[in-house]
Amino acid sequence: MQLEDNYSKKKQCSSFFLTNGPLLSHQIPSRTSGNRIYYRNECLKGLIKTLLKKRSSSTANDVKLHHNNAKPHMNAIVFIYLKQEKIKVMAHPPYSFDFAPSDLSLFNCLKHSLDTYPDATNLAKALFKEHNSIPIQEYQKTFQKWIEGMRLWHVQTNSSSPQSEIKKLPNFLIIVADDLGWSDLSPFGGEISTPNLQMLADSGIRFTDFHTASACSPTRAMLMSGTDHHIAGVGQMTEVMQFQPEFWQGKAGYEGYLNNRVAALPEILQDAGYFTTMSGKWHLGMNPSQIPAQRGFDDSFALLPGAGNHYNYEISIPIFPQVYVRNSIYIDQNTLKNFYSTDYFADELIESLKRNAMKTKAPFFAYLPFTAPHWPLQAPADVIVKYKGLYSSGPFALRKARLENQQRLGLLPLNISLPPDDTDEEGWNQLTHDEKAYSAKTMEIFAAMVERVDYAVGRVVNYLKESKQFENTFILFMSDNGASGNTLTNVPISSPSQPGKYFNNNYENIGNKDSFIAYDPRWAHASSAPGRMFKGYITEGGIRCPAIIHCPRLKSPLKVSHEFTTVMDILPTILELANVPHPGTTFRNRTVVTPRGKSWIPYLRKPKKNKHVHSDHDFIGWELFAQRAIRRGKYKAILMPSKGNTSQWELYDLSRDKGELNNLAHKEENVLKELIEAWYAYEAETGVILPEDTWSIRFPTEIALHRLI
Repeated sequence: MQLEDNYSKKKQCSSFFLTNGPLLSHQIPSRTSGNRIYYRNECLKGLIKTLLKKRSSSTANDVKLHHNNAKPHMNAIVFIYLKQEKIKVMAHPPYSFDFAPSDLSLFNCLKHSLDTYPDATNLAKALFKEHNSIPIQEYQKTFQKWIEGMRLWHVQTNSSSPQSEIKKLPNFLIIVADDLGWSDLSPFGGEISTPNLQMLADSGIRFTDFHTASACSPTRAMLMSGTDHHIAGVGQMTEVMQFQPEFWQGKAGYEGYLNNRVAALPEILQDAGYFTTMSGKWHLGMNPSQIPAQRGFDDSFALLPGAGNHYNYEISIPIFPQVYVRNSIYIDQNTLKNFYSTDYFADELIESLKRNAMKTKAPFFAYLPFTAPHWPLQAPADVIVKYKGLYSSGPFALRKARLENQQRLGLLPLNISLPPDDTDEEGWNQLTHDEKAYSAKTMEIFAAMVERVDYAVGRVVNYLKESKQFENTFILFMSDNGASGNTLTNVPISSPSQPGKYFNNNYENIGNKDSFIAYDPRWAHASSAPGRMFKGYITEGGIRCPAIIHCPRLKSPLKVSHEFTTVMDILPTILELANVPHPGTTFRNRTVVTPRGKSWIPYLRKPKKNKHVHSDHDFIGWELFAQRAIRRGKYKAILMPSKGNTSQWELYDLSRDKGELNNLAHKEENVLKELIEAWYAYEAETGVILPEDTWSIRFPTEIALHRLI
């Protein structure tokens, strides 16, 4: 066991454990090589002496030793000595890494900090004291977990089945697009070129009723935790809380980062022996204790805040601090050369997977959260030009064409009621020719960004195929929320009428690194078709997102799933497929919550038998920016904030009314009453906190941005 003390000097200590507690801690003196000779003569001989003192001579040699597989421990000299002492060495699973279960990897109960010790010169003594303070039950529980893992490996490797039929532990690749609308991809009726995602959809499963939060960091908190974002620490976005810090400060669930009440998915898989890696947008904490390296990722390259210039172009005002970290090291952004976010994140992930493959056969959990197509809209010029003129007919023609494609693909019923466009078609018709051309070009840039995401996905998939890992990898692609229609035209730096001070937003230049633009709500409404509204709204346009999974080992008969699912379901789905139990209410010596999501695996494998992921009796709630919603089965109730808190609950039957057109509040009063009661139960369970004036937090973060300037 190797630890760092307070003085940042590396000190080494070998610790040995029985199933009911610590046996011995031996500190290796400074400047002493912990090689095979030292390990045999000092560590193991000390172990034998301690065993003889603790047990009778007749039982001292009836011992099985499982130590880590570092080279000094796996040497012939060590094995010969242990054999002479009649100690059996337990084999390591083929996917194990350079740790034993008694190290910091599998045994959560051993993860103690020595920071409280003023002088760690006698590390072994301090460590042994810490280990003795852990209850026996914790050792027994964690040893049982290790024994079960060894048993499963033994069954696999000693199976009478042909080697080709022995199932390896699955890999996982989770890909998240940022502000991608439900209809943007070709598998969901879009015209943007996305051949790689089309391939994954054609050979996988499309989810047409997959739901997230209405904005980015709350969705990411639910993805990582399997529970509601109000429990996981992101009850409200930090970008909004900063305007009323005195109201939110100190409230549980509103810490503004992924809190320790949850066991994060990479933490759980890391403890199960997975190599965990990520590259991309984090948005779940900025401080050193909150970054990916502290939440279960063995390897990470991350943008910490919610957005950044896609070309890493730095300006002289801090709109968004472009803070990047590599593992635990904060990076000088000037060192990131030849940077375009989508390409760079994919490069980093591929290289991380390659490095891991050279060191170990451990299965991997890989997380690839892009920042595209989130504003600022920027893309390579050679991709933008492919879409020149494609959107000149305007957003309303685009929305109509996509809806027709969705019906042709069987994603929507032919008789569905579609919502009117709330984003002012008359206003579009009143724009000048130049204004329409400028707006259409913003959509061309957006399309180019989406195509580049698809290209990056294809590169990662090609690596998995070339390394013969594709067929054994569960791939999930999703968006974090609906398309972003919260215009930036109120922001002085991004207004087309005020270019030059910080950016050049002239027609010819937009899309380049020194431009800063977003598309307007009309295009977002087209991207969200057939949903009502877009990101930042609790309506379907804001929370229903595209999702695709590809996993040959599931052998699912489904090609398209119309079943209601949520982002909270991903954690229990992955854990079931990995055969890793959730730790329950205690994890790494802290109390944690259990997931609210449900695994998709029973439904995906046998959809005729297991018809639903969430039963007709399950209630799923939402709240963000004081907008409230609750769903049970086909019914969804929503409450939008208004001045003076005068708004009323609305009720929709989503089986017939995807666009939330027909308010049934007065026709189905009993249903609505039951849903409202369920929402208040959800509020109490998750710790939702609302200010007295809910209108004061109605703005999504993009609209609030102009207050930062």
